[in-house]
Amino acid sequence: MKRRRLVITIGVIFLTVVLFGFLAGFGQKRVLAQIKCPANMDPNSLECYYYLQNELTKITTQKNRVQKELQGVEYQKLSLEEKILYTNTLIEQTENEIKKLQLEISATDIEINILEKEIKEKEDAISVLKLEVGVLSNTVNERITEMYKYSFVNQFEYLLDFKNISDILRRVKYLRTTRTQDRAILGKHTAKTIALTQEENILNDKKEEVETKREKVEEERVELGEQKLSLKAQQKERESLLSQVKTREVRLAAELKVLIDRESAATNLLSALAMENFQSGIIPANTPVKAGKSVLGYQGHTGYSYGSHLHFELWKNGKRVDPIGLGYFRGGTIYGKLYNGSARVPLGEGAILTQNYNSANSHYAIDMVGSLSGGEYTLKKAVVCYNFPPIPAGYVGKLNGEGTPITPIKDGKVTKVQTDACGGKYVIVDHGNGEASLYLHLR
Repeated sequence: MKRRRLVITIGVIFLTVVLFGFLAGFGQKRVLAQIKCPANMDPNSLECYYYLQNELTKITTQKNRVQKELQGVEYQKLSLEEKILYTNTLIEQTENEIKKLQLEISATDIEINILEKEIKEKEDAISVLKLEVGVLSNTVNERITEMYKYSFVNQFEYLLDFKNISDILRRVKYLRTTRTQDRAILGKHTAKTIALTQEENILNDKKEEVETKREKVEEERVELGEQKLSLKAQQKERESLLSQVKTREVRLAAELKVLIDRESAATNLLSALAMENFQSGIIPANTPVKAGKSVLGYQGHTGYSYGSHLHFELWKNGKRVDPIGLGYFRGGTIYGKLYNGSARVPLGEGAILTQNYNSANSHYAIDMVGSLSGGEYTLKKAVVCYNFPPIPAGYVGKLNGEGTPITPIKDGKVTKVQTDACGGKYVIVDHGNGEASLYLHLR
């Protein structure tokens, strides 16, 4: 027994030195520097056990603080990632709108070019008509002048110039006919000129309308361009913040790992002391029990427990071992059912596994609830356990499996019901040959 105590003490000192060296090299906020009892305490006494339990509570409190801070950082990171994703979506939408407006501007430019071409054609047609009207007007004026000249020849002159009289008459008749035709042509040209001028005015109005539309589209495109620049700036700022948050997340995760390792080390020491006290007879086991038959107690939620469940530990030769991995129970899927293997399921076959061995934060045990359905309970008084965050009065916990009988996994001898420093009730069953099992949170 003395040799075993000496080995445990040496192991404690070695583990303390290793962990302290790791923390010093890590450079984060310093946690508790040692995990051992003061020199004036017997390292195998209950006094030392409760002292270490108090130290474990301090570590766990610091771990919970870091976990809470890490959760806040993870939430902040998620929020920033969502905002960056949303900003990227807005930027993409804005770029699509800019492309759409650019296409509208291009289409409007084509429309303006077509209108300008049509206006030019109308202007050219009007110029040609004006030129034709000018030529025709000159011709008409010449004919009018000639007719005016012949209008002064009297009948006596016609008789004197009998030879030319027929020519003169033909010329006068021709001039009268062409004058009528010229008037008709001038009228048509004038009407056509007026119509073309009206069409030109309509085209000019339409061109002005299209140009106004183009200006508005261009203004909108410029505004969207400025909005895109603003979104890019927001994106850059958020990416910078995200980078800082990720750096902080890595630092907190590393610090949390150190605390979890420290907590695990302290828990291992506490369990080792508890088993040492049990094996040394400080907590005697002298009542024979039968596997699957003798009732050790009932599933409850005493002590520091967030809801009714059984915390079960299996020990072999002073070390915790995985009961599912060793085939004691069959199953092993979280929230799946447990069945008998080489040993009996303490809550009976069909019990629900809620936490696996070593599944979270060095959890060297398994948690389970009975198959009995249950409601809820409300704490009337806060559960205070050293420096753990207290479970507040008014907390509502689940009662699934509450009151399910607990039986030993194998034959053995059981201790009296013990109470830990947090008020949790437990028993230990000695199965012989260095094998023992622990049942915690009894009702």
